[in-house]
Parts: sequence; structure tokens; C-alpha cells
Amino acid sequence: MRQAPFVPGSLRGPIETTWRSARPGLLALACAAIAMLLAVGARGAATATCPCALQFNGSSQYVTFGPAPALGAAQFTLETWFNRSGPGVGTSTGNLGIASAIPLVTKGRAEAEASNVDMNYFLGIDASSGKLVADFEEGAGQPTPGLNHPVSGNTVITSGAWHHAAATYDGHTWKLYLDGKLDGSLTVSSPATISPRSDSIQHAGLGTAMTSTGAAAGFFQGTMDEARIWNVARTGAQIRASKDAEIASPTTGLIGRWGLEQGSGTTATDSSGNNVTGTLVNAPTWTSGYTFPQDSTAPATVQGLTAAPGDQSVALTWTANSESDLAGYNVYRSLSTPVSTAGTPLNGADLLRTTSYADSGLVNGQLYHYAVVAVDGSNNSSTPVEVAATPSSGVVTQNALQLDGSSQYVTFGQASALGVTQFTLETWFRRSGAGVGTSTGTLGLANAIPLVAKGRAEAETPANLNMNYFLGIDATSGVLVGDFEDTVNGTNHPVSGATSIAADNVWHHAAATYDGTTWRLYLDGKLDAKSVVGAFTPESTSIQHASLGSALNSTGVAAGFFQGTLDDAQVWGVARTGDAIRSTKNSPLSGSPSGLKAHWALDETSGTTASDSSGNNVNGTIVGGGTHVPGYTFPQDS
Repeated sequence: MRQAPFVPGSLRGPIETTWRSARPGLLALACAAIAMLLAVGARGAATATCPCALQFNGSSQYVTFGPAPALGAAQFTLETWFNRSGPGVGTSTGNLGIASAIPLVTKGRAEAEASNVDMNYFLGIDASSGKLVADFEEGAGQPTPGLNHPVSGNTVITSGAWHHAAATYDGHTWKLYLDGKLDGSLTVSSPATISPRSDSIQHAGLGTAMTSTGAAAGFFQGTMDEARIWNVARTGAQIRASKDAEIASPTTGLIGRWGLEQGSGTTATDSSGNNVTGTLVNAPTWTSGYTFPQDSTAPATVQGLTAAPGDQSVALTWTANSESDLAGYNVYRSLSTPVSTAGTPLNGADLLRTTSYADSGLVNGQLYHYAVVAVDGSNNSSTPVEVAATPSSGVVTQNALQLDGSSQYVTFGQASALGVTQFTLETWFRRSGAGVGTSTGTLGLANAIPLVAKGRAEAETPANLNMNYFLGIDATSGVLVGDFEDTVNGTNHPVSGATSIAADNVWHHAAATYDGTTWRLYLDGKLDAKSVVGAFTPESTSIQHASLGSALNSTGVAAGFFQGTLDDAQVWGVARTGDAIRSTKNSPLSGSPSGLKAHWALDETSGTTASDSSGNNVNGTIVGGGTHVPGYTFPQDS
């Protein structure tokens, strides 16, 4: 509510009437109290439109703190929120530094070498690439006093939107963060420490960079808010946890903080407790600032997590999250479940920016449990997802199932648990003869040898007599093939690979994925075919029987037979990436990773059962007397 203006003298009459007989000292005290209340009210009204910020014209406006020795730092974190509205003007950070950078938070720029007029630090935007950049010059007593150490980010910064920038240096490594995500890093020195010029007398500033005499060059065009300088290198987690909130009081390690909340005047007040007050030069405009919205929405749970054991090692892979503000992943390990995510993750202080992690130095024969968590730019974490694996030494010897190509196969019955609308089908196979092909339906595959299937040509209605999926080998060309029938009218959507597979008893890995629009076929980890089908849904309600080495209709009648050996067959309810397929195909799959519908290792040495190790208990029956033989040995290619 806007306050009514105060008219001098308007309260004087009532006050004098009330206190006419009071002592003069008491009257003066009451008047002073009233004046103080009115002043506070007026000050509140002046800042009623805040949160405020400063808008710079990109040609002459900035904030200066003078030489500011209190802001000198050998290790540091530089932060600010900014909204870029134009190109601004770049400046050089020195010889072998950044040729043209638009300043955000700085203490110095190009001036001279090997003295206290060298630059302490510079955080800005590259004028050419539009990416975050930072730089410093080595201080006295360092290996190369005055030498620049620039670092660049990887993301082009969009204009007209608020972004958070942070740069840290811990004596060894530069790290740049954009909106809480690690955007660039550079190891300056290891193991020795290299210190910046912390005794620099060059002036500190916002929106420009200055020499030791305060001469400004380079100008940011846009709005800045909540600028901070720390004399410690903060972790990514600390940056993410505090970037969406103002810091209005002294905090350990904080040597300068300008909330830019004044709303008027020519002063930028420091709330860090160090009283490093800034002066506005050439009248930058007070304007509305960043509103610090609170993001409490956690990323989705990680999908497709698998653990592949090796010799004293475990390789983890998972499917990438799709959130636009995803910052990365943390991996945790325990000897028991549930895995605690309270401690330091295996990946250390920096989030993983990839969808895999290799854990080494483990004890063979020990069961290890892992949890993977997705983290966004506001430090929200997803619900952990777990997987387990047991490392083992040497080459793992396993069994497989040899089929005669005329009557032998594995059936899983109708297996409703294997009905999927998106999928990955995988198996190792060794072809020893021609086998027998079968049709997958009208407009489908005319003559294909089944590897992993749920259905074949039968009828178009009712819908549940349509085929859910088929992975096999074309009987004529020898290439990988796949097919499914959709939920619209049972139309087939076949796909064919490019590489012919000979019947030469050589092991190959086959995989087929469908993600709701696109088929992909992989042979030995290589993309062998890609076909955009469109937005069609496979018939996941199919009651046709699932199988290995043959294709069955809804009553279990088999047609088409693979001749050779099958090993380590898998059905997933998700479309795995090529990276995920490649990273796990050469290791026996263990545990129950997210998305896995069934896994048949085919390690049995006798009997007629093919056991499912996924935890879903989709066990198969071996029909026609298939032979248990030594299987694929999963050699490790490093």
C-alpha cells in the first residue's frame, strides 16, 4: 500500500498539546521517535518495487569498488545472475588471455605483467562465441608471474533470459557453471598450486573491467543481480543450493555480496560484512530484478540402469534423463541395500555429465549395491534407483543353447509380462546353418528366421492376435530384420539391416529397439539400420506366445526355426540407447536393472528350463531337445 505523504508540521499540534506540560527532553525524544518511524516508512515505500537490479547500457555504465583489497583472493568463487539484452563491448584480459570478453564480475584486465597491476580474476562472456569465460594472472612467487590462465564454457548464452553464472578456482582447477550445471573446466596445475594475483591493485567492478587507475574497458549490456565474491572455491552442490536465494547477511567465506536492492541512488551496498561499497558510474538504471523462484520439482527417476561385472570392476550404464535443467548424476555404492545417498558420491564433488560410470578396485566375489540419482540445476535430486553386481576374475565361461534349425526352440507361453509398447530385444547368436524362415504377416517380412519373438503371421482381428515384436534374420539376404504389428489395424512395420550374416559359427550380438516412432537395428554394437515408422504402437496385448529360436501363434504353434546357438537373450520395456547396448553387451547381465522385462542367460547345463534372472519369473520351456553347449565367453575389449 502506498503511504500518504508526510506534511511537515502536520503532527506538531497534537504532539505539543499532549506534551505541553512534559519536560523538554521527553518532548524531544518523542519527536525523534516519530521522525524515525516516518523515515522507516518512507524508505520502505522507496523499495516497495524491489527485488531490484541494475541495467547497464553496454557502452559506459558500470559499478566500481576501487582497488578493494578486501576482495583480493588466491582462491575464489565469482557469482551473479544476469540477463543479457545486447552484445555489449568486449575487452582483453591480457597476453595469452581472452582476446575480447564482456565483463560481469572482475578485478582487473590487461595492463602490465609481473606486478601488482596484474589481474586477480575475471568472469564474463566471450564476445565472439557468446560462452562463459574466466581468467586470472599468476601472482608473485608463482612459476610464471603475470601469465594468464583463461577457461571457456561450452554453452552459448541466450539473450533475453535470466541466467546464473559462477566461476571457481581452488588453486588447481577452473570450473565454470551456467545455471547450476558444470559448463567448463580447466586444470591449471597439478599437484602444485598456482595462485592468482590476490594483491592486485586493479579496481574491482561489475559490468566492466578496470586497470589500477580505474580506467574502464569492456561493458556488459543487460541486467545484473545478486553478485557475490567468495574467497573459497565452492562446490557445484553449494552453488546450486544457494543460487536461487538471496544472501542478505554475512556468511563464512563471503567477501563481497551486492544484492542491488537499493532501487535508487548511486551506491551498491555490500551485505557480506566487509563494507565494500560500490559506486554506480554513468547512471546505470535501477530496474526490477531476478525474482528467485523456488524450484522444488525433482528430476525423474533414472531409467535403464544396468550393472556389468568385470574383474575387480563394475560398469554402470543408464538412460539419459530428458529434463532441460538436468545438471548431472551422482553414483553411490554400498555393501547392503538400501544404498545411502547421504555421503560423498563415488564421482566426487562434480556431477557426472555422462550416462555411465566405471567402478574399479573392487573385491571379486563381493556383492556391491549401487544407487544412481539425477540432480537438476537447483540441486533437487531424484528418487534413487538401485542395481547390484558381483565382480569376478578371469574370463567368465558360460553355457548356451544350441538349436537344430528344424524343430527346437524355447517357449514362454502367452507371457503377458513381456507385452511392451516400446522395447529393446537383444541376444548373442552363432549361426551354423540356413534354418527355416516364416512370415510375420501381410506387408511384413516374407521369410525371416526368428531369434527373439512374440508372435508371427496369424490374423488381424481380434487385435490381441497381432504380433507384438520380432527380431530375426532374413532367410534370403542374411541381414538382421525386425517387425511389429500396430494397434490401429494390425499393420506391419518391418525394418531390415544392411550387413549380411553368414552361417559360419561366428558369434554376433543382435539388438533391435523401437522408441514409439523409430526402429533401430544394431549388429555387434554398430547401428545397422534406422527406420522412422511414425507414431505407431506395437500390440502389447498380444496373446501370441513369446519365444527364442522360433515364432509362435496364439495357440503356441511354431513356425520358422533358427539353426545355431543362442546366448544371453533379453527383453526390455524401454528403447535402450546405442551407448547402453554397447556398454553391456560384452558382460553377463546381472541384477534387475530398471526396464528389464526378462533375461535368459541360458546357462543351464541340463534340463528343459530356461530360467529368467530379471526377477519377473518369465521362465521358458525348451522344446524338441535343444543342446546345452559352451556359450559366449564375453571377452573384454579395452
